[in-house]
Amino acid sequence: MNQSNSPVRPKPNLIFIMPDQLRADFLRPYGCEAIPTPNLDALCEQATVYDSAYSMCPLCVPARAALITGLNPLHSGVLSNHQWLRPDRHQMGLRTWPELLREAGYWTAAYGKMHFHPFESAEGFDERVIAEDKRWVGVHDDYAEHLAEHGLTKFDATAHPDYAANMGAVAFPYDVEFTGDRFVSRQAADFIRRQPGDRPFALMIGFPSPHCPYDALPEYAAQVNEAALPSLLDSPDVPKQFWHEYMDRFITNHKRDWHGIDYSNFTREARQRIRVQYAGLICQLDEEIGRVMDACREKGIWDNTLFVVTSDHGDHVGDRGLVGKGDFFEESIHIPLIAKMPGQQKAERCQALVELQQVPPTLLQMAGISLPRWWDYQPLPGAGEPADPDTFYFGILNDTCMVRKGPWKLSDYQVGAFSYLVNLDEDPQEEHNRLNDPTCTAIRIELSDALRGWMHRNSFRGHTEKHLTIKGGLARDKGFGRVGWQWGYPLSVYGEGSVRA
Repeated sequence: MNQSNSPVRPKPNLIFIMPDQLRADFLRPYGCEAIPTPNLDALCEQATVYDSAYSMCPLCVPARAALITGLNPLHSGVLSNHQWLRPDRHQMGLRTWPELLREAGYWTAAYGKMHFHPFESAEGFDERVIAEDKRWVGVHDDYAEHLAEHGLTKFDATAHPDYAANMGAVAFPYDVEFTGDRFVSRQAADFIRRQPGDRPFALMIGFPSPHCPYDALPEYAAQVNEAALPSLLDSPDVPKQFWHEYMDRFITNHKRDWHGIDYSNFTREARQRIRVQYAGLICQLDEEIGRVMDACREKGIWDNTLFVVTSDHGDHVGDRGLVGKGDFFEESIHIPLIAKMPGQQKAERCQALVELQQVPPTLLQMAGISLPRWWDYQPLPGAGEPADPDTFYFGILNDTCMVRKGPWKLSDYQVGAFSYLVNLDEDPQEEHNRLNDPTCTAIRIELSDALRGWMHRNSFRGHTEKHLTIKGGLARDKGFGRVGWQWGYPLSVYGEGSVRA
């Protein structure tokens, strides 16, 4: 057929689903047979599964700030949960990916947990329906209003009589219809069903689970095959005094009101108990994702929709005596990433190492939008892309950093003052620290030098809005040095005529 007479496929709809704190190895596509996930299984039959997907800033807010802007944490300055994007970012020319999609004719929506600051901030989305972090029980969001209509309040797990004794593993006390995840899936499905057919949409869905507290309903926890869950991992191979300092900070932090548990005596039985509850949350999560998939099919848009499921980071769930994330062990950073491209009909696998933050540039690419010059991440590679043994990948938070090349991974921790070098092909559970292995001296130096150079470059780049002049230098600025000279701050470092550090 003559190409000029071929029907033009309309712009695809874009659905980006991001459960909170979902690690890869608890899902069937990544080798776990313990949890029934029929909807994710069906999705994988016509999607690309990325085997090596990672969150390189594995903490809620840094991951989401990098996700929404395309700036790595050093570039944006958001390296902890106590930081957020500059309020004058528009003066600097910075626009979020939903704003870029809106300019291209998309209706953009964010449903569920986004972890923006303030929590109700739009960050460029045309509309939001909010169900925030399960630990933020005082946040008066749309989910809180939904519960209030039924005479209920948000479940405060820390007030449960068995919460501390069970190390956070408790049963959700209401019917499944009043879980935050069910609220989000129903709202998202309704959004899909009421969209007009003549306008594409981009929908980001943030499920609050399986983030702790590990509060699965009994009917979901009962479906978990406990014996088939990933085996518990022990403490890492570092000097005891270093690990003691690291654990002391972990224990002190989690004793605080926001978490309220003393992990000084975190038994294997308690660790296994929370794993079952975590797995039960995943069981329900699969059901909620299925509701969104069903809405797409009922609307007749499934074939022309980019449908992505991933997570902001993982969760130790008892491994190494820890819960949560914020370090560069695999259980904290290895995340699922499943992407059904528009028109895709068959299962594919991709071995290339990819990052969570490559999802938004993929959305932009699908919408026909060129990446802005400030974006630090490229779109996802296609299926069949092999792993690249020569590319460096970097990660950073406020007190830890990492570099990876091929199977080698070097992590450095400020708290505890220890470094960790592993070869993941030979040691996938990271049981042997090769830092002082004389046969690894060359790779350790190579990784250290690469990490140092990346941090230097991006530390400077994160301050380019402070340049005193755009071009020519101060020597060509005839007003500089005279009374009354003004510094145009902040410099528009991301727009036309900007400086590229």
